Amino acid sequence: MLNWLKRGFIVAAAAMAAYIAYTRLKPRPIPVEALHTDGQFVTVDDLRIHYRTAGSGPPLILIHGIGASLFAWRLVFDRFAQNYTVYALDLKGHGLSDKPSSGDYSPFGMADLVAHFMDALGIDRANIIGLSMGGAVGAALAIRHPARVERLVLISAAGYALNYHVMPLLVRFAGTPLGSAVVALVLRQRRMVAWYLRNCYYDPDRMCTPDVIDGYFLPLLTPGTEGIVPLLARDFGQTSLAHRLKEISAPTLVMWGQFDAVIPLHWGYRFQQDIANAELVVFPKCGHCPHEEEAEKFLEVVNGFLQRKDAARPVPETESATASHS
Repeated sequence: MLNWLKRGFIVAAAAMAAYIAYTRLKPRPIPVEALHTDGQFVTVDDLRIHYRTAGSGPPLILIHGIGASLFAWRLVFDRFAQNYTVYALDLKGHGLSDKPSSGDYSPFGMADLVAHFMDALGIDRANIIGLSMGGAVGAALAIRHPARVERLVLISAAGYALNYHVMPLLVRFAGTPLGSAVVALVLRQRRMVAWYLRNCYYDPDRMCTPDVIDGYFLPLLTPGTEGIVPLLARDFGQTSLAHRLKEISAPTLVMWGQFDAVIPLHWGYRFQQDIANAELVVFPKCGHCPHEEEAEKFLEVVNGFLQRKDAARPVPETESATASHS
């Protein structure tokens, strides 16, 4: 009897310690309004979408990666605005945009959102630059809505199949109360975000300043962020564009860092092969974010590509938004 009491006391003490640790480690959500922004909001598909715009000239839309926001473009946004009307948006579920707990979070679902964002702002056709997950969204936009894409730039892009054995397990776990708590705890730990960012750069000591870490971390504290993870795992993590990339007709530039530790360089060569006449530029001594680590070279290459005068291509009709993306 005494042994059972001791064990019960130990279990209760351990549970109490875990609870105290959890409540102390878990930062409280902060309202969107508390984060300073020089951007604005537009209603798209009944969602408030946060975006920033500047400049004049041909439209250029910047699409960030998973878990990020328009902050990802801070080093190149104003420079692009010297030649283009630039729009950087926070995708749904990200940044300061609304985070619905249901809906389509696949590349095609996000691509439809970008097309409707263009409709809301009166943009008929634009150059598209997508980073990582945003690259898959940009590619899906060029497939689903080809008439909306002038030229396409894919930076360290997602879009091929991930591990189909792991993803269903992640979906199930993230959807449980325990999984949801773990996801919330991880996302809202600044040290975890710093660790992930360090894996995104070839030279993390140079790139991961406190301001940069905060720029990526603070939007993750807005309400609803943790609920997006299982939806992204379900819709985005289990969708491959491989069999449809051949449908892309827009001139395409693929860009990759030689030492990308997030998405392997061999995916860059796959995109180059699977998209007709795609070009590939590899940045030496660069990680997942060449637009940050080599901003000047990145701007030089991209501006050269966007301003090139190629032979005009016929503009295909836009695919119906109800078409299958399987």
